[in-house]
Amino acid sequence: ILPIISQGFPCESKFAGKQFTLQQFMDIWDKNLEIDGYELEMVVAGLPSTQLEDLILVDEQQIILNYIKQ
Repeated sequence: ILPIISQGFPCESKFAGKQFTLQQFMDIWDKNLEIDGYELEMVVAGLPSTQLEDLILVDEQQIILNYIKQ
């Protein structure tokens, strides 16, 4: 499984100031957070997190998704 690496870039949007969750981001890309046969661990800003799909995205936030084969 390849990592998803995203670089931020300046842009203007009609959604400026609106909060989005990680699940909403994944839905836009038609991707699921869960993968059959793998356990998901998430690290946000260097700390373990259990928020998963409920995580509110913020500018310059570092999110690491670790998929561990079961």
